[in-house]
Amino acid sequence: MGPQVKSALTLTVLGVILVVFLVWGWNAATAPLPGLGGDSSAEEEGPVCEPRAVKKGERIRTVDVTVSILNATAQDGLAAKTMRQFTGRGFGDGELGNAPTEHDVLGVAIVTDDPSSPAVRLVASYLGDKPRIIQSPPTALGVVVVIGEDFERLRRGASAVTVREDTTICSPLSS
Repeated sequence: MGPQVKSALTLTVLGVILVVFLVWGWNAATAPLPGLGGDSSAEEEGPVCEPRAVKKGERIRTVDVTVSILNATAQDGLAAKTMRQFTGRGFGDGELGNAPTEHDVLGVAIVTDDPSSPAVRLVASYLGDKPRIIQSPPTALGVVVVIGEDFERLRRGASAVTVREDTTICSPLSS
């Protein structure tokens, strides 16, 4: 085998290796990143909270409430960032995802079928002056917060609220 044939064979093998690594690299670069807090739903992992009956006069704290965050913006990772702010204040980690298109939110809103819920009141205390309440069946578990383009950050909120009437809240599984 002459030197020209060896060179051609070597270049062919190196070309095949290059193509294989290019395909592998492209697949790895375009795959979703696991565990880095993107806006993925927690539904795949099972339930994030369980119903818990609370009685009138009882106090619920942040550790008793699960929060789910829906992103109504084009900004990737905003729901995860906001969730970290809530969990840093003791709230249970709920679901993350994109808001349904019918929830047109610029600032921040809470989607709930029970606006008087003590869990909703507690979460609302962290969202500034009177967050918008959308009375509708929630599309995620716990207290569902929808964040829009004008949302900045959480505020200092109440550490606990008193239950005004017997009700049920969605508490983290570990409580």
